[in-house]
Order: sequence, then structure tokens, then C-alpha cells
Amino acid sequence: MKITKTKSYKAAFTGIAAAVAITLSFLEGLIPTAAFMPPGAKAGFSNIAVMFAASEFGLIPALSVTLLKSLFVFLTRGATAFFMSLAGGVLSTLVMYLLFLSYCRCERFSIHQTIPNQSVSKKAGAAFLQPLPVHF
Repeated sequence: MKITKTKSYKAAFTGIAAAVAITLSFLEGLIPTAAFMPPGAKAGFSNIAVMFAASEFGLIPALSVTLLKSLFVFLTRGATAFFMSLAGGVLSTLVMYLLFLSYCRCERFSIHQTIPNQSVSKKAGAAFLQPLPVHF
């Protein structure tokens, strides 16, 4: 039996994917950072749910999952982590979606290898675009 992807199915799936991404983001926060990684940098396990949303439903649901995940990060870790998560998530989602469009028939393993390669640039860009902290 073929499942039709209606608007309600997409909305329910986006909610489930966001819940999975939030759960993975929380569990990822429990893992201590390695000595060679910059402070606040995480492995990005929650991008698994975003990759699946991008491959199954397209760009808009994947960006919705990214935004919901970043809002959760804002509530649990603060504004700096929110900006890092949002910048990294949006850039990763756009790169994933473009790779899915151009390589829709190839193995997804090669796409998974491309995402960490642009990780350093997105974190540096997010840190550069952030306003300077104001101390009172």
C-alpha cells in the first residue's frame, strides 16, 4: 500500500522529526567535548533527523526541523549556542538539500561525508556574525 504524502502527513512527520532532533540534541549535550574541539562545538547527531526530512519531504520541512531544534538549544543553552546551532543547521540543511538534488540516485554515504567538511566554516561564520557581549 502506497502512503500519500498529504499536508497533514508532512506536518505530523515534521513534528516527529523535530522531536527526534531535539532528543538527539539533548543527548549530544551530555557528551563532553574533546580537548581538540572548540568550546560549544558538538558532533551534530541531531542532523540525522534533518537529513531524513530533507530527503523525504524537501527543504521547507527540513528547515522547520532545524529551526525547532535551534529554539530548543536556545531554551537549554542560551543565545550563543542558539546562533551557533541556527547558523550551522541552516547551512548544513542547504548543503544537504543541494546535494540531494544533484545526487539523488547516488549513495547517501557520500553526502554524509560532505557535511562535516563545511562544519568549521559555519561555526567561524556564526561566531563572527554574533554581536559582542555587553557587560554591565
